[in-house]
Amino acid sequence: FRTFSKISFFDNFWINLAEIIETSSKIKEKIYFSDSDIRFLTKKFQESINISKIKNTNILAISIQSLDYNEAQNLVERFIDSFIEKEKEWANQETQSQIAFLKKQINKKTDDLDAIEDSIQVYQEDKKIYSDDGDSKLLLTNFLNLDNDYNKEQILFKDLEYRKKIFENELKKTDIPKSYELAIKDSLRNISVLIE
Repeated sequence: FRTFSKISFFDNFWINLAEIIETSSKIKEKIYFSDSDIRFLTKKFQESINISKIKNTNILAISIQSLDYNEAQNLVERFIDSFIEKEKEWANQETQSQIAFLKKQINKKTDDLDAIEDSIQVYQEDKKIYSDDGDSKLLLTNFLNLDNDYNKEQILFKDLEYRKKIFENELKKTDIPKSYELAIKDSLRNISVLIE
């Protein structure tokens, strides 16, 4: 249950009330309210409205004094609509502030945990304490990388030996041009260097 003395809540209500007046079939021209008119009408509205909480419930009883029943009904409906909109805004603001607070707390705790983790790592390095799990993963990764490199070198070595045999067989031919023979000899030298 909130008090309704804030002008901002009633500003929204009077915008809705102005819509009722503008759409009324009795009034042909638009009515514009100045700030002083809105304050005056807000004060009169506050004096004519009665809001009470029904005992042991979350229900509000709202009544407005007016000479016209339909006008009073429309005013109450617009008042309730405005109240609901304002309640949603208040709830959203509260939720947003809680979310912001929780995000700050999460960031703070994350920073704290990161600092603790860093200090543990520094301590382990200083004292030469290593975890079995971390060391075994590192050793396995290194072994797999070395094995992969060895296999690549083996494949390259076999490829070079195969090329060397092909070039040697080409040199054994007697009817090859001299420039082709020199190119083959140059390739053989390069392959021999790579094999060593």
